[in-house]
Amino acid sequence: MALTLVTLPVALALGVPLLLIGQTVTAPSWITERIETQAGTLLAGGDLDFGSIALTLGTDLHPRVTLRDTVLRDAGGAVLARVPEIDALVSPRGLLFERSVLAQEVWLRGAEIGLGRDAAGRVEIRFDRPDPAPVPASGPDAGGLAGLLARIDSVLDRPVLDALERIEAENLSIDYSDARAGRRWRAGGGRLSLDLTGGMRLSGRLSLHAQGAPVTDLTLGYDRAAGARDAELRMTLDNVASRDIATQHPALSFLSVLDAPLSARLRGRIGADGVPGAFSAALRIGAGAIAPGEARTVQQGAQQGARSGSEPLRFDSAELALRYAPDAERITFERISAVGDLGRIDGHGRAWLREFEAGWPGALEAQVIFDEVALSERAGLPEPVALRDAWADLRLRPRPFDLDIGGFGATDAQSGARIGGSASIGHAGAGWRAALDARTDRLGRDRLLAYWPETLKPKTRGWIENRIPAAVLRDVSVALRRAPGQKPELALTHGFEAATIRPLDGLPPITGAAGHGSLGGGAFSVRLTEGGAQAPQGGRVDLAGTNFTIPVLGGPRPEAEIGIEAGGPVTAMLSLIDQPPFRFLQKANKPVDLIEGRGRASAEIGLQLGAPVAPEDVAWSVTGRLDEVSSRAIVPGRTLAAQGLDVAVGPRALKVSGPVTIDGLPADVAFRQPLGAGAGAATLDGNVELSQRFLDTFGIALPDRTVSGRGRGQVAMRLARGAPPQVTLSSDLAGLGLSIPALGWSVATGTTGRLEIEGVLGDLPRLDRIALDAGGLSARGTLRLRPGGGLDRASFTRLRLSDWLDVRADLVGRGPGETVGIEIGGGALDLRRAGFGKGGDGKGGPIRLALDRLRVTDAVALTGLRGDFSTVGGFSGRFDATVNGGAPVEGLVVPDRDGTAVRITGPDAGAVLRSAGLYGTATGGALDLTLLPEGRPGHYSGDLDVRGLRVRDAPAMAQLLDAISVVGLLQQLDGKGLAFDRIRAGFRLTPEVLEIAQASATGPGLGISLDGRYSLASRRMAFEGVVSPFYLVNSLGSFLTRPGEGLIGFNYTLGGTPDDPAVSVNPLSALTPGMFREIFRRPPPT
Repeated sequence: MALTLVTLPVALALGVPLLLIGQTVTAPSWITERIETQAGTLLAGGDLDFGSIALTLGTDLHPRVTLRDTVLRDAGGAVLARVPEIDALVSPRGLLFERSVLAQEVWLRGAEIGLGRDAAGRVEIRFDRPDPAPVPASGPDAGGLAGLLARIDSVLDRPVLDALERIEAENLSIDYSDARAGRRWRAGGGRLSLDLTGGMRLSGRLSLHAQGAPVTDLTLGYDRAAGARDAELRMTLDNVASRDIATQHPALSFLSVLDAPLSARLRGRIGADGVPGAFSAALRIGAGAIAPGEARTVQQGAQQGARSGSEPLRFDSAELALRYAPDAERITFERISAVGDLGRIDGHGRAWLREFEAGWPGALEAQVIFDEVALSERAGLPEPVALRDAWADLRLRPRPFDLDIGGFGATDAQSGARIGGSASIGHAGAGWRAALDARTDRLGRDRLLAYWPETLKPKTRGWIENRIPAAVLRDVSVALRRAPGQKPELALTHGFEAATIRPLDGLPPITGAAGHGSLGGGAFSVRLTEGGAQAPQGGRVDLAGTNFTIPVLGGPRPEAEIGIEAGGPVTAMLSLIDQPPFRFLQKANKPVDLIEGRGRASAEIGLQLGAPVAPEDVAWSVTGRLDEVSSRAIVPGRTLAAQGLDVAVGPRALKVSGPVTIDGLPADVAFRQPLGAGAGAATLDGNVELSQRFLDTFGIALPDRTVSGRGRGQVAMRLARGAPPQVTLSSDLAGLGLSIPALGWSVATGTTGRLEIEGVLGDLPRLDRIALDAGGLSARGTLRLRPGGGLDRASFTRLRLSDWLDVRADLVGRGPGETVGIEIGGGALDLRRAGFGKGGDGKGGPIRLALDRLRVTDAVALTGLRGDFSTVGGFSGRFDATVNGGAPVEGLVVPDRDGTAVRITGPDAGAVLRSAGLYGTATGGALDLTLLPEGRPGHYSGDLDVRGLRVRDAPAMAQLLDAISVVGLLQQLDGKGLAFDRIRAGFRLTPEVLEIAQASATGPGLGISLDGRYSLASRRMAFEGVVSPFYLVNSLGSFLTRPGEGLIGFNYTLGGTPDDPAVSVNPLSALTPGMFREIFRRPPPT
């Protein structure tokens, strides 16, 4: 054992003569032998070599022995120590009274001592060996420096050293190799002092050097009272590396995660068996970093971290004050204080050493209470943050570095919000990994941003900062993850209330907002459960259910999706979408109060963030439902109302659809307003009720009973900017009844047809096209209304009814309460098939006719008919016309029980007959013809009265006169013509035949009676009658017969056609007196 060195002076003193007082002499050989023998005993069989021995006896009779160049070897010959100079002061009392050599004081000068600690923590000592020889431990836990001091203490308690009072070591060099720490220190110029009077007191100062580390100053103190079972150890280290001191005691092992210089003041107890007891430590740590891994300087760590992503966590300074209780393996931190990049902490706590292996802890579990936590801007925060009432439960594993914070809590000093959670920080070769989970029940928006580093998700943070100026967050949960070499990932979920949100520039803010938000998985979203916006016009819009989402975060222009759920006044909702950047209604020149009512709408908006957005770059659409709707702007001048409407809005159009009423008129419509630059006219499409109410709504005055029932019409309106609405309407007329009494036309409600209308609504509505096809009626025309309402004129370019009417006609309004007038400006009418209405109740209006042709029979038509009529009390009036374009006639029309009666007069009956194709050679005479309707179209009964007619070149008449051999009359017929003073006939006219009964023609030379029928289609005649020649004389007996028959007459029949007549006369009939002629008269031929 190396302490044998202190016994060597005793052996030297055995042979020193007492007479050498004050003299220094070379020891004789016997003294040398005695010293070598004593040394061998102390060295357990080893030996002692030295260069020289000098002996000096002081005046106080204390011998002093000096050995130079001393070499000690063990039993195997290995060198234990080389000491340049050893001085020993020997006790004279031991020599005189006990006959033993007892050293009192020993000085070692220039000694070189080697210390070594193995991986188990046992300290070995050597003086001059590459590998220190082990020093047996006193107990199982007596390792390390404490165990070494205890073992020195036990050696000094041996009897051979009873007189030893002091040992001094000067210019001491120590080489300390630590296998556990993997480090080696060298100390030079050291000084140790050991005082053994009344116990053991060791003190010393050393300057330690290690490769790559600054010089460390060590001050050591060791005190054990005589007879005490333990000793006090004091140690002061200045400028020692944290990793170096961490390897010297289990309780300081946690310092291995630091890379910083520190100064330590340690005070503790060591048992007699060398087992360390409780100790306390005060550590002042300089600028450094938490830098797990191999020891390196902070500068080296920063440089390497910048390259690998494993940059250290730097701090400026720290202080620790702790007490260690080995029996409980507990560390009590009386003070924990640190100031650094992240801020400042000040607290206290307790820790326990865990997971021991080979006597060394692998983990530390701690409970820390922080009296103060202050996070600084250097932590990346926008402003300092102060916490109070903070605590943390943690477990630290230094190798590899793993800090697991199972739970922590703190109170935000500014808001009082309580924050809790858990965290973990680890470090492997690739760099740092970190995980943080934090929660708080309530936190202001400003406080959230205060804890949010400006470099972490800067765009998301910026959106919240700029778009949410106020909010109170609740149930906030934050998760932060960082993998080596990767950017941090942040996940945030929270509810919020009392929030103000500005989703887009130009739109009013959402106020009173509540809901929840989330950030994570590369996405960000906010959803409202409460909140609304005050529109510039119309009131407040409820926006509960609205959401804002950025599905993929990152990039310079991330896409945002906004889903708006809105409810409130429709005007307010339209006012919102008319704000920048949209302004769609303004661009369409439509007011935001286009529609009054309430509604709910869903909008989808997609746009890019990060720069101003042009309207054309925003994708959006709106769908919704409007309730209790009214509008006087959609159809100008009309009130459009509805119980409920569906609405859809997009960049290209606003659409509103559903059942409505237009000024009370039921309709089912779809309104479309194009939007955006160059937007076209708005449209209104749908179906509307067709009824008298429709006419009343739009101020179209038609005769009473013109419209009955209810039908549906397909309506389409074009609502051009600055122009009255253009409308088209079509209908199949199902359910609608129509009638024109004056024409005897009507369709029942079960009849279908086709109605098409095109027109313009506005202050003065008009119909530019009317097309009606129903019940045999076909009409094409236009309609104009009077200012203030009512019909002005309906003009029909063609009005066809069945096969009897084809005219151009106008309906002319005559003011409120008056029946419309009718003007027919051309066309044709066929009386053969006409179905004029019957006489009415006295109400009616004027009719002005200008017919091209009025067909009476197949061969007879009135052309160029002009007349004025009235429907008051039925159809009546006067007219002028020509017969088949020839003879002029005049007419009178009056109402009759079965229709309309007609009286036709003309100044030239012969011309009428010629024009009618009846008698081509008749001339002169006045015509008076009456037609009475029989109730069926084209069926009339009538009377004909002609005065002063002259007939010539009539084939039928010529054959008749020839048959009765009246030569003079034949001559008249071939000359100036045969004159008839009066012609009268009763007849029935149908579309097929003309039936004549009791017709007569009388003149001075001839009287004729006629009965029979004339086929209008084949022009074949079937007549019979009596011809009475010399009628002027013969007529004296006519009172006994019919008009046109004289006393003497010839019966005849007339067949064939007017151009090729067939006449047959019975000469013997002249023998029958006229009075008996009726007895033998045959019925008229058929």
